[in-house]
Amino acid sequence: MARGSDMFPSTHRSLLERLKHDDQAWAEFYRLYGRVILRLALRARLPDADAQDVQANVLRRFHSAVRRGFAVDPSRGRFRAFLRTLTRREIMRQQRWRRQAWGAAAHPDDVPRSAAEPENQWATLERQARWVVVMQRLRAAPRVSHRDLRAFEDYELNEQPAPVVAKRYGVTVNRLYGIRHEMLRRLRVIKARLDRELGEV
Repeated sequence: MARGSDMFPSTHRSLLERLKHDDQAWAEFYRLYGRVILRLALRARLPDADAQDVQANVLRRFHSAVRRGFAVDPSRGRFRAFLRTLTRREIMRQQRWRRQAWGAAAHPDDVPRSAAEPENQWATLERQARWVVVMQRLRAAPRVSHRDLRAFEDYELNEQPAPVVAKRYGVTVNRLYGIRHEMLRRLRVIKARLDRELGEV
C-alpha cells in the first residue's frame, strides 16, 4: 500500500494561492464552497432557482475578487469570512427581491429565514463539504484498489454487513477489516492535507 505522503505532490500551497493560476484548484473550490453556499441558501428557504442564483453570484464575485488580486488579511479574518459575508449579502438580496416581487401574495412557506441563521451554520456545512472532497480525493488517489474502495464504501459508508460485503468482493471478513483500516488511514491523511490547504474551519 502507498504511504500517505506518496498520495499527493509534496507542495502544501493553500487552495487560495493555487486559485490564482490553477483551473483544477477552481474546480475543487467550486465543488467545496459551491455546495456550502447552495445549502445555506436553501436553508434560508430560498427556492431552488433563487438558491442557485445565490450560488452563481457569490462564486462569480469571489472569482472576480481573486482575479483582481484578493489576498487574505489576517487582521480582518480568513478568506472564508469574506466568502461567508458575500453569501449572507446575496441571500439577503434574494430575500428582498422575493418580498418586493411577491409582497403580501407570498405563500407562508416562502417566508424567508434570516440570513444570520445560515451564517452560523457555515462551519458545519463546510466540514460536511470537506468530507465530500476528501472522498473524491481518495477515489482519485493512485494505487487505491477499486475493489477495495468499493468494498470500503459498501461496508463503512453504506453500512452493509461485513460477511455480505466480503463475499461480494471475494475477500475474507478479516481482510475486509484490514481494508477498512487502510482506507480510514488514507482518509485521515487526505483530510489533514486538505485542512492544511484550507485552514481550520
